[in-house]
Amino acid sequence: MILKELKLKNYKNLNTGFNFQNGINILIYPNGWGKTNLLEAIDYLSSLKSFRGLGDSEMKNWESGDDYFKIHAKCLLDKPVELEVIISSDPGNSRAKKTVKISGANTTPKKFRSQLATFMYSPHNADIVSSTPDIRRNQFDRYISEFDADYDKILKEYRFVLKSRNKLLARISEGRESEMQLDYWDTRFVNLGEEILTKRLKLLADLEEYIYLASKELYKNGFDLRINYSSKVVENQVLRMKEKLASGRMKEIQAGMGLYGPHRDDYEFLLNGNLLRTAGSRGQQRIAGIILLFALNSLFNKDFSVSPVLLFDDIFSELDEKHRVNIENSLLKLNNQIFITSSQKELFTGSFLKKINLV
Repeated sequence: MILKELKLKNYKNLNTGFNFQNGINILIYPNGWGKTNLLEAIDYLSSLKSFRGLGDSEMKNWESGDDYFKIHAKCLLDKPVELEVIISSDPGNSRAKKTVKISGANTTPKKFRSQLATFMYSPHNADIVSSTPDIRRNQFDRYISEFDADYDKILKEYRFVLKSRNKLLARISEGRESEMQLDYWDTRFVNLGEEILTKRLKLLADLEEYIYLASKELYKNGFDLRINYSSKVVENQVLRMKEKLASGRMKEIQAGMGLYGPHRDDYEFLLNGNLLRTAGSRGQQRIAGIILLFALNSLFNKDFSVSPVLLFDDIFSELDEKHRVNIENSLLKLNNQIFITSSQKELFTGSFLKKINLV
């Protein structure tokens, strides 16, 4: 997958166009220029979502008098393809109107998302190790969606059932509904929840070998990174949602909300068996996020025989020279198209800069 051209209109603070090369593309500009916005726009072509959780209307240039933003890209997939997204105001509707096109023809979001795959490392998700469980869940759900086109649909239905079930639990707690009505929602909740759990556990199992190999390469000091799935409804890889809901029903009714399920779970990063978010240094935590991205790339290459576009925003911040050189050497081994942003040219070695494209 190669992104050849990108044109942005009213996207955040960017109204400009770019030409890119295969291999490693580096953008070195001062803070405030819009480097993260540029990578976000590329990532948006893959997911049709902001990695920062912004709504579509929030990504329009607020200083512009226009009521839309547009992202247009020329890509080389198995053949030349043009991708275009237009987000515009929809009179009478609080939600923005989203139009997506492939080579000039309107298409569905699902088909559009299947065109370009990206994995992104940014200051936002660099904190995946030390951040809150919801950020980790959302980030891993995004990763799963790159491998499974139906996962977003399952998540959407699960969230609807979760919301409906929580409302019912609250009414039961207040004495306004019968406990018997929970049976229907419990069945749907368990079925969808176990489907999500199965896909989450599969991704971690598939990544295990690649995480091990990348950690040996990028830490360079004998550290072994592992990621465990922490859940009240999973025991030794066995799903026990139905049992947990049955035994914990009175607790949920008293709380007036659901207490168990994938929306409560977490991912634990372990370095040599120790919980990385509490025992690891800031640099070790950031490297763990980079290792995860390398592992995802290796798995994607194996599953689809194609290389996704890799996006690294401010990758070398808070890393010492030894680890920066390790990462440079690892990046040069990849066959992907790669985008790296930084505000400091001094963070890169001269030999590395000679082998890449400065945008």
